[in-house]
Amino acid sequence: MSRGDWTDPVRARVSVGDWSREWLASKAPSFKATTREDYRSLVTSCIFPTWERVPLAAVTHSDVAAWVARLATSVSASRCRKAATLFSGMMSAAVRDQRIAHNPRVGVSLPRLPPQHQGSSPWRSCRHWRT
Repeated sequence: MSRGDWTDPVRARVSVGDWSREWLASKAPSFKATTREDYRSLVTSCIFPTWERVPLAAVTHSDVAAWVARLATSVSASRCRKAATLFSGMMSAAVRDQRIAHNPRVGVSLPRLPPQHQGSSPWRSCRHWRT
């Protein structure tokens, strides 16, 4: 907190699970139904098994890096990236709400997406078009 950042230690004791439910409830009205369902699935299958009962203040950068590495071995790179990005959004909201001083997901490397299959894009043939 050398930069003058202030966080409320009482509010930082809330669990990631409780915070995520509060955060998702506040954001849900602006999401499409498919986004809400995707986020619910990511939270229950990827985020809660590790983080649901952990206080916001106890989440460290190294713990998040280890979580992403473990998650990358059990789900696709795309799903891992989506879960980590959603988690980051929740943590950024906790920073804005002065519950934690910084987002512990910032700087954590995410798994690379596999290269696209050649010819899978409908736009691939566009290079042959002339105007």
